[in-house]
Amino acid sequence: MSIDRIYREFFGFSLIILSLFLFVSLLTFSAQDNIFNAFDSSKVYLNNFGYLGALFSSISLSYIGYSSYYLTLIFFYFGMVLFFSSSSKDLSERLNFINHILFAFISIFPLSLFLMSFVDSSTHQVAILEISSGGIAGENLALITSNYLPYVWVGSISAVLFLTLQYFIFYDFLNFVNTIISKDKKKIATKPKNMLKKLKSPMSQNLLLRKSHLNQKLKKKLSKKISLICLIRKLMIPVMLQKIT
Repeated sequence: MSIDRIYREFFGFSLIILSLFLFVSLLTFSAQDNIFNAFDSSKVYLNNFGYLGALFSSISLSYIGYSSYYLTLIFFYFGMVLFFSSSSKDLSERLNFINHILFAFISIFPLSLFLMSFVDSSTHQVAILEISSGGIAGENLALITSNYLPYVWVGSISAVLFLTLQYFIFYDFLNFVNTIISKDKKKIATKPKNMLKKLKSPMSQNLLLRKSHLNQKLKKKLSKKISLICLIRKLMIPVMLQKIT
């Protein structure tokens, strides 16, 4: 195993573990967890990962809001890619992978702006800490863009930009899924044909055998008729000659 492969598996596995840690800590986030008194032994944290889970979830939610869940998806996806894909020796493939990572982190900002424009966080735990759905990043971007366009247009444009970036990020994954689906369709399409061939082959063999038997019978009948005609002619010729004489 090469050193490059060891590094890829190590970083890929680390990203997968980090994504699962962030996802669970975000799901079990509670505004009652006080992250400022870290050395208080009597403090009971509602987060499943204790102080670390409360710390990371509160920081990510305060800065990028609900886009934190998308951040966990990014970590998990690129961790799986690094862990399972083979090492690329081509420089263009490595640059393409780096571009995908950059696009993924850039797409956090239009997503935060979209969430800030359309998603209300007043019914969630983050509202207690006065955290908006887009976080600090979404609030700042909304303040900048609100001078030029209303929230509806800003949210719509940010959604289109976010989806466009996702196409470039997950392009290889979409191609992989498409190839799997096309292979399954080809298998399903070839199975009935093979079944028909299997059904037709014994039927065709039986028909050929029957035809051959019929041909043999007809040949025998014709040969018998021809022999009879020849005998009749042999017998009739002398009789005709006698009549003539």
